[in-house]
Amino acid sequence: GLRRWAVETVPGPDGDQLVLPYADPESLAGHLVGYGPDVRVLDPPEVRDAVIQRLKEIATRHDDLATAGGTR
Repeated sequence: GLRRWAVETVPGPDGDQLVLPYADPESLAGHLVGYGPDVRVLDPPEVRDAVIQRLKEIATRHDDLATAGGTR
């Protein structure tokens, strides 16, 4: 999905580097988080930071559920 959206794709030994157009860093971060460990954001910093923040929130919710015994 991301390769079709990319305006530039650069093959590399650790995977392809894609350049994606976006208007809102938060929206892009929400989309990228869905790819889990298959995506690593290098730049720009505001998108990278937004992805990291979302992943931290997911980890916190997971920890909270685990501590509560898995109940919601």
